[in-house]
Amino acid sequence: GSALDATAANTLDDYEEGTWSPVVSSNGSCTVSNAKYTKIGNSVTITANVYSFTDRSATSSLGIQGIPFSKSSGSGSAVGSVIGRNLAVDSSGSYVSDTGAIVYFYTVSSGAYTNLRHADLNSTDSDFHFTLTYRV
Repeated sequence: GSALDATAANTLDDYEEGTWSPVVSSNGSCTVSNAKYTKIGNSVTITANVYSFTDRSATSSLGIQGIPFSKSSGSGSAVGSVIGRNLAVDSSGSYVSDTGAIVYFYTVSSGAYTNLRHADLNSTDSDFHFTLTYRV
């Protein structure tokens, strides 16, 4: 439609913003700051800073759960950006699978995706800032 098309299908009728409560999905816990979300229609963008992880030795995948709205199944995977520091490997992205509700962090090496593990956090100062957009 045109820029002035105000039919029901083209109006902004669902906008919400707020905070959410990320928690470690497997081992230990972490501290959280700036955990915010914006929901526009069926699209949700989340952001957070997670740090001070209590478990830095488990070989299980490091995941963050507690996303503010359930991800719609069949909507495909959601990939976002992440920057991390004090890690044993380079983190390349944040990810939620098509059927999941846990944010995972990935590395890419030799053409393969690898989940970031608790054991890759090599300092009490390890932290991540991430953002991710998904459909509900």
